[in-house]
Amino acid sequence: MDTALPPRLDFDVVQTATPLSDAPIPRAVLAVGREPEAYGWGEVVVMSPAGRWRRVERDGLGMRDPDLEEQQFELSPDGRTLALGDERGVVFVDLATAGSVRVPVPTRDPVLHWWTPDSAGVVVTPRGANPVTWVVGPDRGAAPLRAAHPWFSSVGPDGAVVELAPHTAEPGRAGRTSFAELRRWEAGRLVSAVPMPVAVPQDARPGEHWSSLLPVVQHRAPRAGPRAQGVIALDPRSGEPIGVLELAEPHIRWVSSPGAVGDSWILLAVPSGPGGGLAAWDPETARLRAVMEIEDRGAVLSIAPGLVARGP
Repeated sequence: MDTALPPRLDFDVVQTATPLSDAPIPRAVLAVGREPEAYGWGEVVVMSPAGRWRRVERDGLGMRDPDLEEQQFELSPDGRTLALGDERGVVFVDLATAGSVRVPVPTRDPVLHWWTPDSAGVVVTPRGANPVTWVVGPDRGAAPLRAAHPWFSSVGPDGAVVELAPHTAEPGRAGRTSFAELRRWEAGRLVSAVPMPVAVPQDARPGEHWSSLLPVVQHRAPRAGPRAQGVIALDPRSGEPIGVLELAEPHIRWVSSPGAVGDSWILLAVPSGPGGGLAAWDPETARLRAVMEIEDRGAVLSIAPGLVARGP
């Protein structure tokens, strides 16, 4: 598929990137790091829609020891800001100026989940299953978010959030193994909760962003419904299944969905393990297109989905 992303993620090129502080770029379509060891000396690299690579050096941002075992970073939907996890906060880097601001949060080693669609803030939580959540932004500080559980939710282009949840009639039922309800939140309020006609296992995770379809990665086959390990596309209002893409080992172990291109294409990333890459899937027509080859088995990606497409 012809996109603003390179056809191949070449780390020989990435490693020679110019520091962002020497040559800022207006925005980026892609941010790349490595797992489980930090990339280089703690850098994250970003690429502009025109293909220019820049290196964001953590040790120049006043962050803690840059040799992190796990990197936390998220590129904003408009591609203008890179959020980086710090020991007790989030550092926001303005790519157009290379300037940064650090916003403290009331937890250690916060997990970054997804940006709000207006690129004003990123949703963060403590590690583990604790649902305490904040929205953190460079101009808004850290504010509590009392809405969907961020580990099991995804945000849409209008700011609505959909959440995979147990059925409301079965609170705390012992032995529950699947999600049964799709909840929709708008402006921090629960506006609907509909039973899903398919069973989704509780180790499943929705994609970071949805458009007209909600991608959900199933790492094991559910007991009922579509019997597949892979990605299921749901209608974000009704929970109706639109399509299933079956995946085998080792791809199912690593796959995630970083966003969508337009209304029909869902991006799927396999940045770790053999055969890694980025693909686009159209659940309604069952088309699958290669987007970017990734040979490095430890790559970590964050994408500005709205900047991926070159045009119609």
